[in-house]
Amino acid sequence: MRRVGVVLLWVALSLGLQAQDWRPLGPHVGLYVGYSFIDEQLENNGRYHPWLVMLQIQVPLSKNDRLSLFLEPQFNFATLEPAPSRYDEYEAGVNLGFRYAQPIGERTFAYGAISAGPHFITAMTRQQADGFIFSDNFTLGVGHQVAPNWQWQGAIRFRHLSNAGLQEPNLGLDNWFIVSGFSRQWQPNK
Repeated sequence: MRRVGVVLLWVALSLGLQAQDWRPLGPHVGLYVGYSFIDEQLENNGRYHPWLVMLQIQVPLSKNDRLSLFLEPQFNFATLEPAPSRYDEYEAGVNLGFRYAQPIGERTFAYGAISAGPHFITAMTRQQADGFIFSDNFTLGVGHQVAPNWQWQGAIRFRHLSNAGLQEPNLGLDNWFIVSGFSRQWQPNK
């Protein structure tokens, strides 16, 4: 975990931490991928290992773009290891969330986000039933405007999957992810 913190700090410092004017990006859409670096430990020394593939549609809720609402449809691949083949399980769903961004440079910002939503998983374990499930997410990240109307984001995300007791077993599946991707403003600046 310390290594991840050091990497995020290094990225933030390399992008410039001088407090300058905040330049909002406005409504934007992005594509992000996530790698689980801490997996849910299953019985028999197994693990639940997902890869995230997400589209994010984000709309500002404040004039300065700091507070925004986002919708995050996703289709994810997962393995139950040890398994005979890779990526034989799937997840699909959508999250709705809020993000708060704080400028840390002319084109750089840090942010925190929370989101939740319904999902469907194919994996069945002794800890968690397959089928309908909820995804709860907590994210901390940095972003940087890399070109006019384009933005890169990198983050650490904690995700908890469970079904709110609708079906047994329901102990939940927890994962920590490194997430990265790019977004483009809907209405480019002229």
